[in-house]
Amino acid sequence: MKPYLQMPVITFSEKQIYHLSWYDLTKALQENGNSQTYDLDQIKQAFDFAEKIHSDQKRISGHPFISHPLFVAWVLIKLKMDQSSIVAGLLHDVIETKKVNEEDVSEKFGDEVALIVLGVTEMRKKTKGTRDIKDQEVMENFRRLILSSIDDSRVLIIRIIEKLHGALTIKHLKPKDQKTQAEKLIRIYAHLAEYASFYFAKREMEDAAFKVLYPKQQHQIKNYFDKFLEVNEEKLEKLIERIIQLLNINKIAYANVYGRRKGYYSTYLKIMRAMEKGELKEFEPSAVRDVMGITILTKDVNTCYEVLGLIHNSFDYYEDEFDDYIANPKPNGYRSLQTTVNLGKDSRAEIQIKTEEMHYFNEYGPASHIAYKYGKLGKGDISWLEKLSGWRDGKFKIKIFEENIYVFTPKRDVIQLPKDATPVDFACRIHGNLLSYCMGAKVNGKLVKLNHKLNNGDLVEIIKSKKAAKPRRDWLYWCNSSSTKSILRKLIKKIN
Repeated sequence: MKPYLQMPVITFSEKQIYHLSWYDLTKALQENGNSQTYDLDQIKQAFDFAEKIHSDQKRISGHPFISHPLFVAWVLIKLKMDQSSIVAGLLHDVIETKKVNEEDVSEKFGDEVALIVLGVTEMRKKTKGTRDIKDQEVMENFRRLILSSIDDSRVLIIRIIEKLHGALTIKHLKPKDQKTQAEKLIRIYAHLAEYASFYFAKREMEDAAFKVLYPKQQHQIKNYFDKFLEVNEEKLEKLIERIIQLLNINKIAYANVYGRRKGYYSTYLKIMRAMEKGELKEFEPSAVRDVMGITILTKDVNTCYEVLGLIHNSFDYYEDEFDDYIANPKPNGYRSLQTTVNLGKDSRAEIQIKTEEMHYFNEYGPASHIAYKYGKLGKGDISWLEKLSGWRDGKFKIKIFEENIYVFTPKRDVIQLPKDATPVDFACRIHGNLLSYCMGAKVNGKLVKLNHKLNNGDLVEIIKSKKAAKPRRDWLYWCNSSSTKSILRKLIKKIN
């Protein structure tokens, strides 16, 4: 079985968000025991250790702090992650308490776990104090800074899951802090979740942030959805029952038939795109027709077409809304049969028919739409997305964006520079004219020479002279960017 076929669809109840216990963890481990052998004793040892370290701490919600690492570990188990991931998930906050350090974790649980825990701690430090960035290029650079700073994808996965837990409990923060966290969720972590193909996490983060940032629009969409479901839920239930009945009567083997609701934030984006194109004059949720849909998972491709025939022979459907993405897959590799049936009184439901393999491939596989989106936008090489998804095959060690580094400006913007760049490159990247006033630099608050090699996450500040000075010719040997060298040569030639 291909790894992405094992990916579960995860939903969250209040118990899982706030009240998980060791019993719940062992139950989840037992349920996943067929695909992964776990050392229960070590996981229990990690739980006991974390519980002791966090015994005097509470979440802002008032619940015991241990509920947070328990949530992270529980999701990791659901994702069928390895032993070290689960142990690190339970321990990912212990270094932050200052009660233990990396060496303590290494001694008790091994170097691999300690490095993951330390990686999560370091990632948290890099993202602390991030200002509200609206510029898309700067924000993408910030996301790439995070990705280029890790060499183990398990660090990213744990960080995404802990931010997911933060999204699910965001209501307990003060209003100002809610907005700050919502901005980070929607601009940073939802994208990182998308890059790693965690669409369940992406949707939860976006919907939680959407409610905080755009309460009026969220209320409009939710209100419309609620009214739609109030009128049509019974129709949808009967439609699902009728479909199952048809499949059983005709002895068609199927894996699942279920209803699904469109996400609030994705609906908002769809409406905004329609307004930009002039298709809608005002914000009107009722213009969105695919509020509810039905998914039918079959065993093979032939059965997909057999089910489609039954649907079209049994229900009133819209011919112009039928698409065969099995015979003609989307550019991103997405495959399914899609048709829309009439529920009466201007209500309709989209039906997707696909095999289990297509479903999980579409949702979590290598052809996820993020790869298509980046390719379509001309972002160049997107092989890093495949590297980032290697965790499905147990390939956790990654190194991406090695050709560049990402550093902070004094305003906490993030800019991209070539590997081995120096403050001279940085000054030129900020503004070519800054080279004429450059007399020194600080990196992370400390004075450095202008030939100092910068590293990922450095905070760089150029010390300027009051009057323009002559750029030195030896600076040509102190930079690693062709554009910097070109600008330097022009400045030197102009002065001479």
